[in-house]
Amino acid sequence: MGLAATGAASTVGCGRSGRQGHPGPDRNFVTRKSPQDHPNILLLCIDDLRDWVGYMHSHPGVYTPHIDRLRQRSLSFDRAYCSVPACIASRGSALWGMGPRSTGVDDASDEAAYMRLLMDQQLRPLPWWFSQAGYETISTGKVFHRASGTLRFWHTLETYPELPADLSAEHGTFFGFGPMPEGEVHADQRAADFAVRELDRPREHPWFMAIGLFQPHVPWRLPQWAFDLHPLDEVVLPEVREDDLDDIPAAGVELARFPSGYVDGEQWTQHDLVLASGLWREHVQAYLAACSHTDAMIGQILEALANSAYASNTAVVLWSDHGFHLGEKLHWRKTALWEQATRVPLLLDVPGRTQANSSFDLPVSLLDLAPTLTDIAGIDTPAQFEGQSLLGITPDQANDRPAHMVWGAAESVRVGPWRWTRYADGGEELYNLERDPKEYNNLLGTSGRHQGGIEALLAQG
Repeated sequence: MGLAATGAASTVGCGRSGRQGHPGPDRNFVTRKSPQDHPNILLLCIDDLRDWVGYMHSHPGVYTPHIDRLRQRSLSFDRAYCSVPACIASRGSALWGMGPRSTGVDDASDEAAYMRLLMDQQLRPLPWWFSQAGYETISTGKVFHRASGTLRFWHTLETYPELPADLSAEHGTFFGFGPMPEGEVHADQRAADFAVRELDRPREHPWFMAIGLFQPHVPWRLPQWAFDLHPLDEVVLPEVREDDLDDIPAAGVELARFPSGYVDGEQWTQHDLVLASGLWREHVQAYLAACSHTDAMIGQILEALANSAYASNTAVVLWSDHGFHLGEKLHWRKTALWEQATRVPLLLDVPGRTQANSSFDLPVSLLDLAPTLTDIAGIDTPAQFEGQSLLGITPDQANDRPAHMVWGAAESVRVGPWRWTRYADGGEELYNLERDPKEYNNLLGTSGRHQGGIEALLAQG
């Protein structure tokens, strides 16, 4: 059952952001009949967090106790996948509830397409729909790809310092990492502090609060305590096979070698640079530290929620926009169509509608995030949304709506135990992840083709 739409627009300030006089969303809020009628929603948006969280048991030495505790009271989607393994395109898809072919944003270079989407007067992102339905909308941090142009979607938006570019040459790898200067406040700490303050404010109407956390996006500049959680001599490197690209078609090999460049006239891949630096373990340590830093911020936010007046009538949803390679497939960063770049944590804690410590193990897509959130809120699902709510999903329904991923002209599908990828040049990969979870054995070799489509995969079980 949807809420009534808001009335005439009003010219209001943008809450506590310090930007007054902006014609933001209406403030004709709905009145909640009961806490279950239209619950508050706390959306935790994390950048570049792969499956390296404790409860997913994907890598030794991971330290994320607060996310793990949230998982204990949540429904966990253990095989959730982004639509595109890049920040700008993944967020364009998830926040507008549309596939990348519909948004026009399907890789990391679609700045113009993203700006067209952002300014479109017919296609609207999640917070706009929530404000139209009578929710108060509140945000800070990296929720959209960037803050510019999004002020009009929120009743309260606190501006925030974006992390600087990470193209640091100090390590010879184009990864910036290391301890922050003592006394400097991390951007994610500012976001957590904002959330804590907002959760302490009395509100009479339902609210939608989205908090964006940058880490573990590069650069990995963190307080020393985050590194101390992961002593270097205890850091375990990912398992990597040097021959892992031998059975992959040429277009897949090219993707694995992206990004690449030239140093002193010689072409190097990111993996080459990390190996040459002798700092692979330090890079993994920095990523682990960044994951733990984000976990600590989430712990602060969840503690504030637990101590607030909203503890019993707030749904908490945690998601990451995509994953991250740390040498697997001889690849670094995202921008690839294997598990490391596409699989993400997805947790739903919805009072009265999800079971604590439960899980759904079949592949699902972040394309379903937007309709899930409107379903939680009890508001009408916009016609533009192309996914479906994940609440109550069954195995048969999951098989009927496989998780689709794209990177430019390349496409990948996860359904049941299978991953099937096809590149623009016709090259294909096929893996059974139950038998081959690290995707070492391409069942099609370098030149094979899979016949029969998704139906054939399902028939194989």
